[in-house]
Order: sequence, then structure tokens, then C-alpha cells
Amino acid sequence: MAWVPYRGLIGPLLYLGVFGFNVAVTFMIGEHTLGMVDLFLLSPLAILAWTQIRRPSNQATQRDPEAHCEDFPTSPLRWRQRELAS
Repeated sequence: MAWVPYRGLIGPLLYLGVFGFNVAVTFMIGEHTLGMVDLFLLSPLAILAWTQIRRPSNQATQRDPEAHCEDFPTSPLRWRQRELAS
């Protein structure tokens, strides 16, 4: 499979799309209590995801890709860095 940027987000974004459709339809048919329960169930996952994204220790530094290339010399990242450098 060819390199796809942000490939790891395809599954969660599909899930959020289906969930958003479900919540929208629930509110459209007048089931406000069930819609609020749906949003309540989503809130812990959203808060957890937000805190993981915003935590500075989870973000890569300049040294991290270099260390990865040293540990894994055949990594595609090494070839990509060479392409960007030239």
C-alpha cells in the first residue's frame, strides 16, 4: 500500500462520522434524552483524545526522527528525509 498521510486517523474519523450521523438523526426524530446520552458517552473519549493530543510529552522533538533512523536503518523515514534534503 502506498504511503497515505495520517493513515492512523482513518478508522477513528470513520467512527466519529458514523457516531455524528447517529446523534444527528437521534435529535431529528425528537429523542432528545437519547441524544444527550449519546453525547454523554462520547465526552470521556473526546476528553481523553484531546488531552493525549495536547500533552507535550506525546509530541515528537527534532531528535526523535533522527533516533528512529539510527535504530532502524532500513526505515522508509530515512529515504523520505533524503528526498526532502535533496
